[in-house]
Amino acid sequence: MSGTVAKTAEFLRDFGYQVSDDVVTMCQAAETDELLWLNPKKVTDGCLDPGIPVPPGHMASAGLRLGISVSEVCRRLAAHGLDAESGRLPDRATTEVVVLLSANGDGKPPWLDPTKPTPPGHVLHAVKELGLDSADVLAKLAALGIGPPEPFPADATSDDLWVLHDYIFGECLSPGRRLLYGNLFDSVRNLDDLRLRVRRLRAYGFDVALEVPRRPTSLDREILCENSPLNLWSIPTNEPVPFSHILLAAGRLGERPATIAKRLRACNIEPSRDNLPIGLVFSEALRLIRAEKWNDGDAPDVAAFPLQYLHDTALRRGSNIRRIAALLNDLGIPVPDPASSIRAALARVPRPHSG
Repeated sequence: MSGTVAKTAEFLRDFGYQVSDDVVTMCQAAETDELLWLNPKKVTDGCLDPGIPVPPGHMASAGLRLGISVSEVCRRLAAHGLDAESGRLPDRATTEVVVLLSANGDGKPPWLDPTKPTPPGHVLHAVKELGLDSADVLAKLAALGIGPPEPFPADATSDDLWVLHDYIFGECLSPGRRLLYGNLFDSVRNLDDLRLRVRRLRAYGFDVALEVPRRPTSLDREILCENSPLNLWSIPTNEPVPFSHILLAAGRLGERPATIAKRLRACNIEPSRDNLPIGLVFSEALRLIRAEKWNDGDAPDVAAFPLQYLHDTALRRGSNIRRIAALLNDLGIPVPDPASSIRAALARVPRPHSG
């Protein structure tokens, strides 16, 4: 099997992936020592990273699963050159300890990283799984060397789990990490749900600028929902909404782009611009962003605007490639500089050998 590991590594390297010799050695060793798998029940998840300290949850889970002490787990891992310190772990792990150290409070990988802030949702998952109150869970985590979430509101309950779970990536949200609009709108049935989610996220320390108007318009209800024609899902909440999204929504709703941009600002959501570029009419803007290509729920992908498209559009408009690229960027589609793209393309053209 070790030959298979080496061949797989070479295969990946041929495609440009960086696969270190240490990782190959670790994967080869895992074939005879299951402690080295991230998840023995799913070996496709890979092995422990030799450059990263072993998570306490991994050591506790291995000890419980194999019926051996945590100190023995650490000894075996250290023999493979891994940084495996038991820290404050009890020498005999329990199911409760494993649940407390699992990132989603379910006793399974991935594991909490003690060097990073504890997600508040993790505490509430453990509350629900173990049948304890928040104070007990926080105390037990502290005994294991895991700090509390900051802040952690006094009125926190497991009812907040729907607010704190990232349903897009299947993990707990953390205040210090990027928040997407999809995290705000997912599973929201109406504007009251959205108000509640925003209020509770702020209570847990999340910086959420969005404001739901006290007297929402019918347009607000259209754009501030899970199936919004704006398709905000993948946009970080601290970044402007590309005007191309607004154009598509305007076309689908029969509204003026400027009207939608104005309502976004009323909700404290920043658009990349407030109106069409001077001299560009709505119908031509839709044609420029290839509106007919995108189904409901889609958003313009920069890959759909190659040099050939820029060239053809420039000919159609009696313009030049650089101007078309500039217009697309003005509309929120980050088309790269055409000169740089051409130089990169020329560099890939085979050159005839002299002589």
